[in-house]
Parts: sequence; C-alpha cells; structure tokens
Amino acid sequence: MVTLIRALDTTQVAFRQVVVFAAAFLLAETFYKFGSFTLELFAFLGTWGLLDGVSHALFEWLPGRQRTGT
Repeated sequence: MVTLIRALDTTQVAFRQVVVFAAAFLLAETFYKFGSFTLELFAFLGTWGLLDGVSHALFEWLPGRQRTGT
C-alpha cells in the first residue's frame, strides 16, 4: 500500500481519489444498511472502484474530446 501511495502523484490523489472516496463514502453511509460490517465494507469498496473507473474514463475522455474539437 505504501508503494502504491508513493507511486501516485500527490495532485492525482488529491483531486481524483479524495473526491471519489468522499462520494463513495456518502453513498455508503446513506444507502448501505446491510447489518453486516463486512457486506457494507465490500459494497463501499465496490462503489469506490466503480466511481473511480467512471471518473478515470471521464478524465481520459474529456481532454481527448477537447483536443479533437480544436
């Protein structure tokens, strides 16, 4: 885990992962009431991964989209 954190750029972590983590955390706290810590943890991690994938795709798509339009 430490190797992964050191490999990432600080701005990448701050602007992408913190925002995505907060959104996943709010969704999990609001909607996930399974009565089991383990199930809620896995649902939270799945939500975080899904939102991270979507945000990654958007960050990759938007700059490319702007370059082809100019």
